[in-house]
Amino acid sequence: MSPTIRTGIALTGCALALIGSDTALATPPDPAVTSPTYLAFDSSPTSWVGRGHTDYLVSPDTGWTITAQRNNDDGVNFAITRDTGAPPFDDYFWNLNLAAPFGATLTPGQYTGAMRYPFQEAANPGIDFFGNHRGNNKQAGQFEVLEAVYAPNGDVLRFALDFTQYGEEDLDRWIIGELRFVAVPEPATATIMAGAIIFAAAPSPTHRRRPAPRSRTARV
Repeated sequence: MSPTIRTGIALTGCALALIGSDTALATPPDPAVTSPTYLAFDSSPTSWVGRGHTDYLVSPDTGWTITAQRNNDDGVNFAITRDTGAPPFDDYFWNLNLAAPFGATLTPGQYTGAMRYPFQEAANPGIDFFGNHRGNNKQAGQFEVLEAVYAPNGDVLRFALDFTQYGEEDLDRWIIGELRFVAVPEPATATIMAGAIIFAAAPSPTHRRRPAPRSRTARV
């Protein structure tokens, strides 16, 4: 299936499955990341939020907790936190908010023309990645949802995405990241409860190198 481009109202091309019985979903093993839940990103030296971090990766394996909940635009909010009682004390939380145009449910596809959440125009996706008391007044960028699994009550069970954010709408202040989230029981082959709603363009990919923006040359 080719990805769906979402810059406005068109929201087509997704696979929807209503699971009437227990279904096994397998996540392939990844030598770079043991846990199927993680945040990873690279950033430019001029990124206020990313602070020039490269090959940055946090997961439950490294003492971090990642939770997901629905936000006010029927999108998804991810909170990435760790115990603040251990150093470094300037690196203990991140937050990522995403929203589809017109308040639609996030399903697999490419969301271009993103603006800072929650101040995006109705026809634009919303994005806001910030953390450790650093954020931007304006955002630009895009993201691709690779997998989305919701419980019947709307809770996020699984989610996979790649994203690019430009702080203050400046192409030199980039962050290129990926987030994978699994809320269902581990090990990697987990059982989704009956009634879950699955939107999936392809199986959730494992950790991979993040390419630099096409308009810039940067370390990846």
